[in-house]
Amino acid sequence: MKPARIVLLLAALLFICNIWGYDLWAPDEPFFGEGAREMVVEVDHPAAGRHRTLGTPIKLSDTPGSVRRPAPMLGEHTEEILAELRLKDEAAD
Repeated sequence: MKPARIVLLLAALLFICNIWGYDLWAPDEPFFGEGAREMVVEVDHPAAGRHRTLGTPIKLSDTPGSVRRPAPMLGEHTEEILAELRLKDEAAD
């Protein structure tokens, strides 16, 4: 099979779509506003300030999820994770 035909075959098998940014869909009332079920929430971030991010997509009545804190800064939890890994390694010995 010729390379051009392989490329066309692969292109036919791929699903291609636009990726929307917050500026295109977040201002809409169904996603952000009264009765939106917290699909998009506002979070205070130490570096980025107040911004919108995705909320919890699955809503459970007995164990509801929520966005409790912002995304971590680069390296913010490194020491904590390394310390935990060292404890697990020592426990295995």
